[in-house]
This record gives sequence, structure tokens and C-alpha cells, in this order.
Amino acid sequence: MKNAVGKLAFYFLISIVGITLKSCGLTSTNIDSRISSPARVNLLEDAVKSYAQSLKWGYFEEIQQHQRTKDGQKINFSLQSISRHRIISYRNLSKLLEQGGMSARVVAEVEFYEIDTGLLSKKFFVQEWWYDGVRDRWYINSSLPSLEVPH
Repeated sequence: MKNAVGKLAFYFLISIVGITLKSCGLTSTNIDSRISSPARVNLLEDAVKSYAQSLKWGYFEEIQQHQRTKDGQKINFSLQSISRHRIISYRNLSKLLEQGGMSARVVAEVEFYEIDTGLLSKKFFVQEWWYDGVRDRWYINSSLPSLEVPH
């Protein structure tokens, strides 16, 4: 009888501890929510700024580090179009967080000129970003903006 009461008390204690941990959020079912939303927003701001600077200055190796699909594949891009142009201005116009802060849509305005002609142009560039909770960083799921201007 004493052994049965001890087992019952043990199971009761384990249940209480489990419920307490679950209510405190220590046992998360979603690995992507390991950091708070404000921290994810700060990481997004840093990633978008770093991507913009890399694009503006033509740091293509750094750009590739920002680009990745949700299934982990790197996004290939052609340097042919981008290498014929120089970006002189890159402004982020809006940022919209979606899916509880796990994805974001950024709209940027890119001002650039074609090296051969000197023709100045502007384009809007829509970027789809997603948060990788395992690596604790944001990736862009969009390719480089096409800078070709119809003639």
C-alpha cells in the first residue's frame, strides 16, 4: 500500500511539473519561436540593411549568404544583368511582418544607371524574407532585382 501511494504521488508530481513547464512556455512545440518577436524584428532590420548595402556596393558573395529558399536551397542568380548597372540609391519603403513574425515582405526602391549608356532609372523591388529559427537569422527568398529597362 505504501508503495502504491508513493507511485501515485510521484506521477502526480510529474504531472504538476509538466503542466507548469508547459504553461511557462519552457517546452515549446515550435522551434522557430525561441526568441521574442522584438528580437526577430531587430534581426530582420539588420538583415535587410546588410542586404541593401551588399547590393548597393556589389558584394555578391555576401548577397548569396542572404538568399536561401525555405527548403535550404541557395538561390542562383546571374551576374550578367547586375554587372552592367550601378546602384546609386537603395531605399526600403515598407516592411510588413506576416505569419506571427516568421516572414516579412519588404518593398524597396532601387535607383541605378546602365554603365554603357548612363541612363538613370528607378525600380521597385519586392523582397520576401523568412525567419530560420534553427540558424536564428533571416533569409531572402527572392532573387536579385532585374535592372533591365525596356527600350
